Parts: sequence; structure tokens; C-alpha cells
Amino acid sequence: MVATEPPTPSLVEILRDVCQAVASGQYDAVDRVFALADPRGGEAAVLLAELGEAFGLMVVQLEVREEHQKQLIAELEEAARRLREAQSRLHAENAGLRRQMTSLEVQIDQTGRQRAVSEIVESDFFVALQTRARDLRRRGQEGG
Repeated sequence: MVATEPPTPSLVEILRDVCQAVASGQYDAVDRVFALADPRGGEAAVLLAELGEAFGLMVVQLEVREEHQKQLIAELEEAARRLREAQSRLHAENAGLRRQMTSLEVQIDQTGRQRAVSEIVESDFFVALQTRARDLRRRGQEGG
């Protein structure tokens, strides 16, 4: 038996394989198209060289877009991280402000209570009532 070489893939098969490789992110596969182009090989080779050049340009543009997208994603992730940190700080600040507000409400309540007591104690009626109570105590002590 004589060993036979595997059949050489056609240009269309090579282009299909390269397209599939590029579609899956293997951009260096485009080098196979450049390797096929031999400017000394006549009109077909020149057309293949032009095709390879156009295809290569498309791949470079894809790589640039993909890299730009990765950069944008990284920037968005960083912005999201900063927003989470800011949200955490705001949450802590809001909790502190709530505690402070509760403390101020208690102080206001105590101040209001003190004011109300002062109004009662300093009223003419209360002063007269205290005077009567003192007089009654004195009389009770004098009489007893």
C-alpha cells in the first residue's frame, strides 16, 4: 500500500476555517490567508492578496472594537464599584443623621417639657396656690 497525502484544502475551505476561527476570537488565524497570497503567482494570487488585506483590515477593526469594549467594561465596573462605595457611605451617613435627629427630638421634648413646667410654676395661679399652702402649713403648726 502506498501512503497518500491528505487532500489539500481548497481556498474556500481555508477561508471558511479562518472565518470560524476569527468568529471565535482567534484573530491571528487571518495569517493563513496572508500565507496563501503569493504576488508572483499571477492574477489569482493578486486577488487573493487583496482579499487577505481586506480581511486582515476587518480583523484589526474587530480587535480594536473588542479591546475598546473591554476597556469600557472595565471602566463601567470601576464606576459601579465607586457607586457601591458611595452608597455605603451614604447609608452610614444617613444612619448617623437618623441617630442625631432622634437625639435632637429628645432634646426638643425635654426643652418643651421644661418650658411647660416653667410656665406652670411661674403662673399667678401656681404662685397663689403655693402662698396658700405655706399659710395653711404655718397655721397648722401654730395651732398644733
